[in-house]
Amino acid sequence: MRARPVAIASIVVFALTLSIGIVTASENQAKLPDGPVVVNDDFTDTAGTTLTSHSPNIDDVGGGWKVEFGPNFEIAPSGREVRNTFGLDSPYYAVIDGKLEDNDVTVDFTRTGQTSEVGIVFRWQDSSNHYRGVFDGTNGYLIKTIAGVEFLLDSGGSKWKAGDSSSIRVVASAGNIKLYRDNFEIATATDTELRDKTHIGLYYRNETTSSIGNFTVRALGDPASAPTPVFGSLVLEDNFDAGAGGLNSRPANNVGGANEWVDIIGTWEATAGGQAKLQTASGSGDQITAIPTGLTEPDISADITWNSGVAGLAWSVDASNDRAIAFFEGSNIVAGKVKPSDNSFEEFSRAAYTWTAGDTKKMRVRINGTNARIYIDDPSVSGDEVQVMVLAIGTGMGTEKRAGLFSKGTTNLFDNFEVRNKVALAQADAVLGVSDPQTLNPPAVPAGAYLYDSFTYYNGDVIENHNPDLDPTGLGWQIDSGKWKFYGFEVGELKEDGGDKFSFIDTGRDDYQISSEQIWDGGRTGITFGGLAPSNRNVFLYFVQSNGNVVLGKKIGGAFFTLGSKKVQWKSGARKTISVVVQGTELEAYVGKRRMFTVTDADLVGATWAGIFRNAFHEDRFDNFLLKLPEGAPTPTPTPPPTPIVKDLFTESDATNLVGHTLDIAPSSNTWAKSTSRGDWETLSNKAIETGEFDFGIFDRRIVIDAETANHTVSADIVRNGPQWTTSFSRNMFPRMGVVTRSTSNDSQYVMWYFDGVSDVVARSHTAELGRTSFTWTVGDSHNLAITANGDTLSFKIDGETKFSVTHSTGNTNTHVGLYSAEIEEGKANTYDDFRLMPIP
Repeated sequence: MRARPVAIASIVVFALTLSIGIVTASENQAKLPDGPVVVNDDFTDTAGTTLTSHSPNIDDVGGGWKVEFGPNFEIAPSGREVRNTFGLDSPYYAVIDGKLEDNDVTVDFTRTGQTSEVGIVFRWQDSSNHYRGVFDGTNGYLIKTIAGVEFLLDSGGSKWKAGDSSSIRVVASAGNIKLYRDNFEIATATDTELRDKTHIGLYYRNETTSSIGNFTVRALGDPASAPTPVFGSLVLEDNFDAGAGGLNSRPANNVGGANEWVDIIGTWEATAGGQAKLQTASGSGDQITAIPTGLTEPDISADITWNSGVAGLAWSVDASNDRAIAFFEGSNIVAGKVKPSDNSFEEFSRAAYTWTAGDTKKMRVRINGTNARIYIDDPSVSGDEVQVMVLAIGTGMGTEKRAGLFSKGTTNLFDNFEVRNKVALAQADAVLGVSDPQTLNPPAVPAGAYLYDSFTYYNGDVIENHNPDLDPTGLGWQIDSGKWKFYGFEVGELKEDGGDKFSFIDTGRDDYQISSEQIWDGGRTGITFGGLAPSNRNVFLYFVQSNGNVVLGKKIGGAFFTLGSKKVQWKSGARKTISVVVQGTELEAYVGKRRMFTVTDADLVGATWAGIFRNAFHEDRFDNFLLKLPEGAPTPTPTPPPTPIVKDLFTESDATNLVGHTLDIAPSSNTWAKSTSRGDWETLSNKAIETGEFDFGIFDRRIVIDAETANHTVSADIVRNGPQWTTSFSRNMFPRMGVVTRSTSNDSQYVMWYFDGVSDVVARSHTAELGRTSFTWTVGDSHNLAITANGDTLSFKIDGETKFSVTHSTGNTNTHVGLYSAEIEEGKANTYDDFRLMPIP
């Protein structure tokens, strides 16, 4: 399914993954390694010289610049930069071949036009097939073009004024791509197409005066400039010249003879000519023979005569036959790892290579920590080996001590297999395409703090992965809306769409002083307190808004009520502390030390959720979120949060049947079972769905699990995806979804709380309606439905707010709970997430 179009200037791209980040000068810069330079051009030349007539400072491959799709680029009047001589609405490209599969490209741009777009193209085949990292003055974008269709991979906010200069950087390492501006990470994507296309270059659109300088391409995997490491001392060698026969259980015949070969897959032999080969394949997959090396980071090599299929080396072969492999497959050198447990192959990298059938070449794999370097030594080429690639193999792939031969086909021959100790490189291996790990040094927790978060966490990570410095309930941050991300030890919300976005934390208290440092960007941003649940429907808010006023207000049932509003001097980008003192029904709100409001309000007394919120069209940040108890209040002993009786986050591969699926938590290892005969329940993107297949989902579908208790609160987060629709035989359908409690396993009794597909959320038993409430549930929105069953009392909640309670004694000992679906249009299933059953306090 193709997503909605996204406009970048007059370009239309299709948004596959949109993840917008905000960058300011306060962020930590990404410290990226410098590899060997294979292309460099500072564009020093006579003014007016065309780029195609100009020679770069460094051009290891040779061939110089090629201009694509448009008129020429020429050296600027300064004689030290290049610019496009036309630069009108059409895009212009200039490319050069670096012969690198993985690379690190930088270029300096000065944008002089308000509408100019500048950037880097890479993995270039032609103007209809390439990648680019581009800036338009507002955002940075990673874009892929395939067959003339453009796809937006990722984007991030990056304001770039006309006349300002910046350095753009793209790091492409295997499937990982990152875009930087002045070494601040702007966008990131995982994508593997066009990886064998090695041209890189310049992108330019609109305006003719924007200038380009200092273009540099560095190697992550480099065929030209990286020094070839010398061989270390020999640990194991086998020339396979001890006579013909099977290789299995045969020791290495030259050095390391105590070690024996093991046929992992297939039957291997030594030939009478003193070479190893696959004798008989076992199935059609990889065929492996390996030998213990005693080294976790070996330097291994073998002479390989390639004739057909696939041939190469294996290493890190563990007891389960998980392994890393590097091989030639007819047109490319490819490296990756294999997990036989699920028959998966994860490709690390590939590079185009010519290897004629019958030719013998030496393949070498040198392991260094989490990196590997692949070399090919062609006897017909004088000089050192050619380094084909450097790849990030990740943790856990340099720990096993077996290495060996890999083939698909019985005509490939192997000789002179060697395992050596590695010798340190003249230049250390680079960390591929990632920032240096940040050192987290959170400040000391302030004196008297009851709850505190300095937001000291990894730049670019999300708030769900972070633990506050001091958290009395231990529940951490709960997202109500938006995507919250760290920026240089501050937290903000990704500007993905409009509206206010909220993140909450349970304080466990209803009396405290709450404060937060705000970096205001001119929008609506502030703190929340007195929340009934991690939801913005019932909560107090204190915030600064776009007109410069600070506002104290509350939301009750989703409706907002203003309690006070005053003008405050607060420049955009300035940092101030806002705070509220909450004691019973008394509220005092401050900016810095200035008291702005004193209010008495009896709503939501006893509610304990607090948090932060911001309007998603602005770049506000938060720092040092702090709660202190009232003066003289005893410090309570935190009560640990209750453990769910049942919990299911549906983290399975897509299309896993829910029947028999293993839940995160369930009593007695109980699992899901359908209580109705109809219904096809399965997983999709770590959520549960009922597909609505066959009979249009006309009939009720329920799936339940035995909770082994009749008194509990059952809940689930549900996204409405299916609007009202009409069948092919003109029947109007109203997709319904909800939660189930007090059910039997055979559906003879139950109680449901569900959206009726129109305008109400309804409570119903197996015999009669128990009540309903009017509710607007927009397609695409998520809400939490919950039922608390305690004896004969049933309470029905939406987003933590109790709508009504009823007395209902029928089935009050039934212990099955679950999910409900009906009248779903195929392909528009509602999604269920975070299903849980909590004990009654």
